[in-house]
Amino acid sequence: MVRTLAVLSLVYAFIAAACGGDAGPTASATPPQSPRSATSAATASASSPDATATTAASPSATAAATVTASPTSSPPATAAPTPPSATPQTPAPPTVAPTATPETTRPALPKTATVNVAENFFSPRTVTIAAGGTVTWNWTGTEIHNVTGTFGASETKKGITFSATFPAAGTYEYSCTIHEATGMRGTVIVQ
Repeated sequence: MVRTLAVLSLVYAFIAAACGGDAGPTASATPPQSPRSATSAATASASSPDATATTAASPSATAAATVTASPTSSPPATAAPTPPSATPQTPAPPTVAPTATPETTRPALPKTATVNVAENFFSPRTVTIAAGGTVTWNWTGTEIHNVTGTFGASETKKGITFSATFPAAGTYEYSCTIHEATGMRGTVIVQ
């Protein structure tokens, strides 16, 4: 019976140690034993393969037990999981899908343009019209001029009007052949 109580005390101490608790002051449900009984109980329990016991006799002949887990004992208790950090998380900004940019429509090109034939220059020097459009040159100066290009040529006079139609897209250069050396040139851009 003494042996059984010593084993139960050791099991209690082992369970308390495995659970991470403190077994507290060594107390047993057994009545005080003589030093010889405590030693024999410890010796009997020490022969068990699952636990090692060290017993010491106190002046009151109470047995104190220390239990060490052997490799065949239950796994040690794991620590409780750490609670999540209280640091606030910044939410990711919402994903915005790209929107299609509406295609901008260019204003329609004019079908006609007027160029003034002034004193040794064309005004404006460059005009842009739609394909199939017409350019009209008006003589505003007092000198004699002409308009000559791949699209045709005007008379060499003063105070006249000349028109040409441009059916295909392209860039058309022209000049006054009398004043070309002075830079009397122009351009028609057809798109």
